[in-house]
Amino acid sequence: MKLSAKGLSQSFGALKVIQNLSIDVPEGQMFCILGPSGCGKSTLLNNLSGLLKPDAGEVFWDQTSLYQLSNQEFTEFRAANFSHIFQHFHLLQHLTAFENARLPLHFRGENDIESRTRGALETVGLLGRMDHYPHQLSRGERQRLAIARALTFSPKVLFADEPTASLDPANAKH
Repeated sequence: MKLSAKGLSQSFGALKVIQNLSIDVPEGQMFCILGPSGCGKSTLLNNLSGLLKPDAGEVFWDQTSLYQLSNQEFTEFRAANFSHIFQHFHLLQHLTAFENARLPLHFRGENDIESRTRGALETVGLLGRMDHYPHQLSRGERQRLAIARALTFSPKVLFADEPTASLDPANAKH
């Protein structure tokens, strides 16, 4: 499986953020988007992941054009294959750490939700904080919770928008 984009363009009013960009990411490859703040890194990730439809161009998963799928097909495709670590966490404040981390498994109707969620929380060192709410966690713990949530179902593609920005050096290495 390969994720690719051909001729992506994205503007916000008069501001042209992405112009005619093409990229191929073969299966098993990791790539980083580097650049100064405001240059369009998050916009590109959002275009590639389907969170923001580009003004022009196509995103493909192998030979399938993702933006040619119906809204329902695209939603199901994203839920089955993509996961995100958001720059601003997007945790639900009324849910515990455990409940936030299990959301992708719950929405997908997966089995073995409890053990898989515990495993993801253990991986990021938050098993002992699973009954805490986001406001009871430090910024770095909230970032690790967002990472655990993204990893619970072993996505085919993981989009990570500054995933270690809020972590101390020891946790960022993991």
